[in-house]
Amino acid sequence: MKKTTVLFKNQLRRGLRGRGFRLSLILSTLLVAAQTLQSYTPIWSMDVHMVQLYPNSLFKRWLGGECYSFAGQLVYILLPLLCALPCQTQLFLDRKRGYLQKIALFCTRKELGNGYFCANFAASFLAAVYPFALSLTVCAVLYPALPPIAGMGFLPSSSAALMTDLFCTHPLIYCLVYILMIGTYQAVLSCLAMAYSLRMQNPFLVLVCSLGGYFLFNFAMEQLNRPRWCPLYFLQPTQPDYASWPVYWVQLLIMLVTARIVLKKQVNRCEIF
Repeated sequence: MKKTTVLFKNQLRRGLRGRGFRLSLILSTLLVAAQTLQSYTPIWSMDVHMVQLYPNSLFKRWLGGECYSFAGQLVYILLPLLCALPCQTQLFLDRKRGYLQKIALFCTRKELGNGYFCANFAASFLAAVYPFALSLTVCAVLYPALPPIAGMGFLPSSSAALMTDLFCTHPLIYCLVYILMIGTYQAVLSCLAMAYSLRMQNPFLVLVCSLGGYFLFNFAMEQLNRPRWCPLYFLQPTQPDYASWPVYWVQLLIMLVTARIVLKKQVNRCEIF
């Protein structure tokens, strides 16, 4: 366990100090800035009859509160790539460069796999939650945190949506819970892609495989008329198609178990000793 912790810290430090993580933060910042500008409206606005409406709120204008801006939707589409940039290719590149063989002299295969897995999960989680945390902070400066009221344009606005009661009573907690859901899902997806990386021959494929798999799965669910199974929908706090806990946890557990099994097999088959 001690060697796993040391390896985890070392790999996480490499990931957070690398160019990939900085690039992920830059892209996320640009997308959040574009979304903020596209969705910006004055706190007070008028309708066509010049009647003053309910003031714009933090919970209507942050990245997870509106689903109309192009930049906002682009964040959800590119999330797998933003999470892949910090550490997803690290295991592949370390093996190709011979660095993995040197590390393997001081730890077991299990410790090696656990260290890379945990480091990639942590770095991907940070990359996933960053744009949402940034948007929530920026919009908190621009708009008042007025509570959601039915019929005033807040999303989700139906009792069939996930955690509607929490959204109406404690909207900030609802936003934070959804940010954690997004970060956990995308981090596990990145770990699944990393687990398959030792089977690949090109680092570019390792980098984009999670994004490609994400697109294919969403497309397949759309074709099978199962939009509620699309992570592109249920990971949005506005819930374009109402989310449910079983769908979220089933997909998360399947990816997590698959990632652990595949990574263990790949590390055991890897000629590193």
